[in-house]
Amino acid sequence: MFFPLLLRDGFSCLVVGGGNVASRKIEMLLQIPCSLTVIAPGLIDAVAEVVRFKSVRWLKRGYAPGDCEGFQLVIAATPRRDVNRKVFDEAKRLRIPVNVVDDPEISTVIFPAVWRSGSLLLAVSTEGVAPF
Repeated sequence: MFFPLLLRDGFSCLVVGGGNVASRKIEMLLQIPCSLTVIAPGLIDAVAEVVRFKSVRWLKRGYAPGDCEGFQLVIAATPRRDVNRKVFDEAKRLRIPVNVVDDPEISTVIFPAVWRSGSLLLAVSTEGVAPF
């Protein structure tokens, strides 16, 4: 079972990955807002546009050990399970909440489906079983 988590603005977040899956998480995080860093050797157009216009820091390379240090939330969103597992292992060791997209079994946090209307926010969770 997961406990719902609501985040305030001002925290630092790392997203490892620059593809479609990472793009969805980045768009969600930009609504908070937070200090956002993306690590990926390349970016799809939507993520590249966010980096260009939304003050998102991009490290143009693959994940390396030590990359999770200093962040308050980590998201692993690469298409490579082995890389996502390394990100998870490091974040967990550092006691940083980590979401491995599409793999709730090795996530310490998950993102619910969210609906917002003004100051009303509704979140729905299926305990990581694709709330879409």
